Amino acid sequence: MRFSDFKIGQRLGAAFGLLVLMTMAWAKLGLQQLRKIQDDLDTVVNDNHVKSELAHQMNESSSRASPARWCSRGNRCSRTA
Repeated sequence: MRFSDFKIGQRLGAAFGLLVLMTMAWAKLGLQQLRKIQDDLDTVVNDNHVKSELAHQMNESSSRASPARWCSRGNRCSRTA
């Protein structure tokens, strides 16, 4: 039995069913990608951002203890070459 042997209603119904299945497949793929993006965002926020904050704090604390910064405030300091 060929596809052209079916009545028009059956052909339209089959085409509509195929479109529904394709739409569901695309929706599933989209949801999977959104989950992956969410996981990547969680990694950035919970891991990379924390490391960046700690590096920033370390940089700030080391620059506060730096003799060059202390001398630049107008305090007397002796520099040895």
